[in-house]
Amino acid sequence: MSKQSGISIHFATSECDKLLAVSKNSQIIGEFLDWLQNNDVVLSKWDVGKYEDTLYPIRQSIESLLAEYFEVDLNKVEKERRALLSGIRASNETGE
Repeated sequence: MSKQSGISIHFATSECDKLLAVSKNSQIIGEFLDWLQNNDVVLSKWDVGKYEDTLYPIRQSIESLLAEYFEVDLNKVEKERRALLSGIRASNETGE
């Protein structure tokens, strides 16, 4: 639910709500991951092969790693944000 200019606008924002609930912890972890990158530390995964094991860098953004860790669907977040913005715009146009 959003409140804009004294007008209540109701939308289902469960994924945005989930993102908001983890934002403090996500921010702290994200800052640490950013610090690692700035200090040339690369997150990597082991690939256990038939003849040899290989270490390869993870090619995910910090944002997508955090979303995966906190089980937040970023596509759903974007859809909810767009729906909310669209509703606010429509409400402003009709003066409700």
